[in-house]
Amino acid sequence: MALKSLFQPIKIGNLECKNRLVLSPMCTRLATPEGYVTRELIAYYGVRARGGTGLITVGYAYIMPRGRSVFSQLAIHDDSCIEGLALLAEEIKLGGSLAFLQICHTGRQTVPTVIGGQQPLAPSAIPSIWMNDMHQKPDLPREMTQDEIEEVIEAFADAVLRAKKSGFDGVEFHGAVGYLLMSFLSPYSNKRTDWYGGSLENRARLALRVIHRTREKVGEDYPLMYRYSGDELIKGGFGLDEARLFGKMLEDAGIVAIHVTGTSYDTIHKHEVPLHMPGGNLIHIAAAVKENVSIPVVGVGSINDPVVADQYIAEGKADMIAMARALLADPALARKAEEGCFEDINPCIRCNVGCIEAFFIQTPHHCSVNFVCGRERDYEEIYPAVNKRTVAIIGGGPAGMEAARVAALRGHQVTLFESGPELGGALLTAALPEFKKGLVRLINYLKHQVAKNAVEVRLKTVVTPELLAELKPDVIIMATGARPLGLSDVGIIGEGGVQAQDVLAGDPDWSTAIVVGGGLVGTETALWLAKRGCKVTLVEKQHEIGQDVELLTIVSLKEELSKYEVEIMTDASVMIVTEDGVIAWKDGCRQTLSADGVVLALGYKPEAVNQQVFRGLAKQFYVVGDARKAAKIMEAIHSGFYTAYHIR
Repeated sequence: MALKSLFQPIKIGNLECKNRLVLSPMCTRLATPEGYVTRELIAYYGVRARGGTGLITVGYAYIMPRGRSVFSQLAIHDDSCIEGLALLAEEIKLGGSLAFLQICHTGRQTVPTVIGGQQPLAPSAIPSIWMNDMHQKPDLPREMTQDEIEEVIEAFADAVLRAKKSGFDGVEFHGAVGYLLMSFLSPYSNKRTDWYGGSLENRARLALRVIHRTREKVGEDYPLMYRYSGDELIKGGFGLDEARLFGKMLEDAGIVAIHVTGTSYDTIHKHEVPLHMPGGNLIHIAAAVKENVSIPVVGVGSINDPVVADQYIAEGKADMIAMARALLADPALARKAEEGCFEDINPCIRCNVGCIEAFFIQTPHHCSVNFVCGRERDYEEIYPAVNKRTVAIIGGGPAGMEAARVAALRGHQVTLFESGPELGGALLTAALPEFKKGLVRLINYLKHQVAKNAVEVRLKTVVTPELLAELKPDVIIMATGARPLGLSDVGIIGEGGVQAQDVLAGDPDWSTAIVVGGGLVGTETALWLAKRGCKVTLVEKQHEIGQDVELLTIVSLKEELSKYEVEIMTDASVMIVTEDGVIAWKDGCRQTLSADGVVLALGYKPEAVNQQVFRGLAKQFYVVGDARKAAKIMEAIHSGFYTAYHIR
C-alpha cells in the first residue's frame, strides 16, 4: 500500500520538509535536573530523525526559571544552554529531519518547589483543578503584573534567539493545554479587565506581542510555528469559533505553520487518550482551523497509524500529522511506512505507562513496547552475539515473543514453545473487547518478527524435561506467564464466579453482573459488560478503583463507567461468592448483592511451573515476564528484550 499524501514534501516558511510527519513535542525527562542537554537526549532524538520523520519538534524548553514545569525539563533560559542545544540540533539535522525547538512558560501549571518557592504566575488568580488534585492544593497562582508580562515577552524573544544561535531550523511557541500563553487566550482562565482580558483581541494580545517582539530579534525569515488548543473541551473554555479566528491572527502576525491540538490540563485525559477510547479524537479541531488559514496546519490527537495519518491529509483535515507516542514505540515508523513495511512497525498501544505516567512520577521516558526508548545511547543497535547459542523459550506471550525476536536478531538459534494453538499469551484475551482491538496490532507485529527472524515455533507443545534434554539448549528462558487468582488465593469463601478472561472469551447472556476487583482488568471488564447492555456493579476493597492503573487511563475509564451507569462500590470486602451473587462487608455492615453472574478480577500470580526441574538442563536459565512477577505489559516486553540481549 503506497501512502500518497503523508510522504509528499511541504513548505514551512522558507524551509522544505521532506514529508508530512511531525514528532510532536513531549517532555522526555532525559535532560539534567536543571534542564541541560545530555548524551541520552541527543541519542533519543537522533534515532527518530534517522527513522525518517520529516520534522522533529523538541519539547518543551522553559524560557525562564519561573516558567518551568518539572525538574529535568529542557531549558533555554540562559546562554549557557546554547552549547548543548547546538549539539542536539546538529544531530537531528544530520539525521535528515528539520529541527524545531518548542519553547514554553508553564504559567499556573507548576508548583512552588519547582520554581524556587515562588508563586506560579497566571493571567488571573484561578487555580488549575488538575494541579490541585495532583499536588494537594498548592498555592494559588498570582495574577501577573504589567511588568511581569513585559518580562515574559522579552524572555520568549530571547529564547527564540538562542534557538536560532543553536542551529535549530525554527521554533514552536507552546501556547496549548493551559500553559501561560493558552491561559491568557482562554476565557476559562483569564478574567482580567485590562487590555489583556475580555475580548478575543485582548486575550490574544500576549501571544501576538510575543511574536512581534521575537520578529524584531530574529528577523522576518526565521520560521516560527505556534501550537494552541483549538478547543479546551471544558465549559467556559476556548472553543472552535474563536480558534478559527485566532488561527488567522497568527497567520497575519507572521507564523508560518500552526499546530492545533485540544484540551487543557483539566481535560488532559482527552489529550493523550488511552486505548479504550477512539484515536484521532482531536483532528476535527485542526480541520476547522485549516478552513480559515492558508499556512500549513498540523493535526494531532492519538494518531498512531500512518495509514490513518495519510487519510486525514488526503481528506484535507490537516496538512501535516504529528505523532508522539507512536514514534516512541517505533522511531523508524516513517521509513517503514514509506517503504510499505507496515507489518514491521512496532505499534503504540496507547497504554500511557512508559511515557505519560513517567512524566507524572518523574522518571525518564520509556515505552511499554519498545525497551530501547530512552536507552538509545546503550541499546540502539542489536549487535550479533560473539557466541551463538541454542535458545529454548517456553511460553509464547509478549515476553517470550520479544525474547525470541531479540535473541534471533543476535544470531542465536531459537526455538519458541507454546502450549496453546497460537502465539499471543494473555494478549489474546486482553484484545477481545472491541475497545482493546489496538492490541491485535501488537500481537501481529510480534508474530511477524518471530517468523521473519526464522524462529522455530512449536505450538500445542507442553514442554517436558525430556523434550529439552533432547534439544540440549545452551539457554532456557521461562516465559510461562501468570494465572488469575482464585477465591482461595485471596481468602474469599465460595466456589462461584467466572474469571474475567473467561467472561471476555465467552458470550455471557447476563442482564446483571457483579465484578469483584477494581483494577485495570476489573474496570475494563465492567465497561465491556456495560457496553453490552448489562447492569454492572463493580466491587473494590480499596478506597478507589484503579490503584494499578495509569492516571489518565483511570480518569477516562471512570468517565466511561459513569456514562454506562456502572455502580461502583469501594471500601467493600467480598467475603463469600455464591451462585447468584456475593456477600460483602461495607461500612461495618453485611451486604448481599445478587446478579446473574459474578466476575472475578482479583489479580494474577506466576503460573505454577516447577522451574527447578528445568533449571539444570541448560548452562543459562532465565525467567521473564509474568512468570517472574505478574505485572504490566511493559515489564513483560522489557524483561524479554533485556534477557535476550544479554545472553552470554
